[in-house]
Amino acid sequence: MAGGRIHATLNVGLLNAFFDAFLDLLINFQPFHFSAQGGASVGIGFTLDLWIVTIHVSAEIGAMLYVEGLSLSGRAHVNF
Repeated sequence: MAGGRIHATLNVGLLNAFFDAFLDLLINFQPFHFSAQGGASVGIGFTLDLWIVTIHVSAEIGAMLYVEGLSLSGRAHVNF
């Protein structure tokens, strides 16, 4: 199994953002078969700290793809 991950964050004052991505790959040569899974998500958030109340607003979107086979098949998932 081979794969990798990337994670990055950014904080600027009241705003913060992030990016996550991954890829996992498995190849079998005898008998030939493969499977791969990858995905990414991006998000942004805003936090306002008032005297008694803290307001936090955020949004995130992500997608994941899974592919396998000798005959190609797979599925995708999108999250918002």
